[in-house]
Amino acid sequence: MSHNSIPDRWLNYTNVGRPIEGSPFIAFKTPLAEILWSHQGNSLDFSIQKEFL
Repeated sequence: MSHNSIPDRWLNYTNVGRPIEGSPFIAFKTPLAEILWSHQGNSLDFSIQKEFL
């Protein structure tokens, strides 16, 4: 793994638990630095702005 890449184990994972109906809480992974996404393409891109705006 290079210094500027996403760890392989972060790309494929199994969800744990169930959604809580009526809950305002949204759980998600912490956004990574944008430099890490520059070579990944938009399909894997994640940011707070894209999620909530």
